[in-house]
Amino acid sequence: MPKPLTKRRTYQDNGKASTSPQVPGRNSRLPREDTRAEVNELARDSNLIERIQRDIAALGLVGEENNGLLTYIVYSSRKQTGPPSIIIKGPSSSGKDKVQRVPARLIPDDDVYDLMSITPQALYYGEDGWLKNKIMLGGERSHDDNPMQRDKTAAIRQMLSHGYITKATVEEGKAKYIRQDGPIVYSETTTKNSIFKEDANRCFQIETDDSDQLTQRVKAEIAARYKGESATTAEDLEEIIEQHHEFQNSLEPVRVRIPYADALEKFTPDKIEMRRFLEKIFAVIEAVVVLHQHQRTSNKHDWLVATLEDYAVVRPLLLEPMHTALGLGKKYKRYEGIIGELPRGTFTTTAAEEKFPNRMACHRALGALEKAGLLKCLQKGTSHKSARWRWTGTSIGELVLPSVERLRNCVTTAK
Repeated sequence: MPKPLTKRRTYQDNGKASTSPQVPGRNSRLPREDTRAEVNELARDSNLIERIQRDIAALGLVGEENNGLLTYIVYSSRKQTGPPSIIIKGPSSSGKDKVQRVPARLIPDDDVYDLMSITPQALYYGEDGWLKNKIMLGGERSHDDNPMQRDKTAAIRQMLSHGYITKATVEEGKAKYIRQDGPIVYSETTTKNSIFKEDANRCFQIETDDSDQLTQRVKAEIAARYKGESATTAEDLEEIIEQHHEFQNSLEPVRVRIPYADALEKFTPDKIEMRRFLEKIFAVIEAVVVLHQHQRTSNKHDWLVATLEDYAVVRPLLLEPMHTALGLGKKYKRYEGIIGELPRGTFTTTAAEEKFPNRMACHRALGALEKAGLLKCLQKGTSHKSARWRWTGTSIGELVLPSVERLRNCVTTAK
């Protein structure tokens, strides 16, 4: 399990430079052919992503395949420049802690700080470099949402945005300058539906599955464990954890080229939030490449090249958090049915109301579809006249992220 911050971990500067595209020209440390024989079997698994999902499930995360995998990938980005962070949302008892902490068991202990409570000044006063390339597992977010509580998370926000934090203070009557370098990967859990915007737009938000179907699966798994019928033994778990720790320790920061980056940018929403989220999307693609670095050869410029298969891994994992940030939220899939029921072309609110059980449900759905960019209001409604609407032509399936096939067509055309 990740160690609590009771025994301070010592940071040693080993000269590893950050090597993402934002800092071209720095020396990269790419996997060498003569060291590939030394990495463990997990690093060479041709079905690595499926293997990671199986191992996360073996450690006790029932269901939540996408959320568990995304969390593991985000944690694996910690050695890159600008790694993403994650907030796990859901009602009480829905498994938020498991989504956060089961993948963390597969990360070496020295790279994880388990901080269930963080005071506002705590991040400034560790040893130099104690946060660099680390994962911080925060506890449950405070239910308070007031200026004082927002100030408590200011240092974390600044670290996520800038990759370092600074502070001027007074010590023994003299001014003192403090700087702590990152970057860090941060995760926390919350039962709150609404999160302070300045915190929310710095992290991917994922939501746990609170369905009856998953509850039945979880109950069956618990019963099997107590009945002695668990498919995984304690020895199996120890071996899985050891293999992942060896694998993670073997990963180096790498320079990643994403040849379809311009096409991906073109087909994402032109909302101001995308100024932050586009980099986070690219960071997750980078992390998938990082995980496969022992199976790939760098190009002539010493970059590893992301493939469309890497994007095919990432896209289904990010659809829900991107819809939460920019579109229709966790329940975006149910809007597919609503869209199918609504009139085509141009229509009025009165015509749409016929498809809903009540006016409130209709107005809520139309407002959500407009906010997401699927509908455009041509004329506001009045007390005597119904509002008029027109479809924008955007597909809900590609509202926040383009399909793999669309990117493939763009890359093929560019060639």
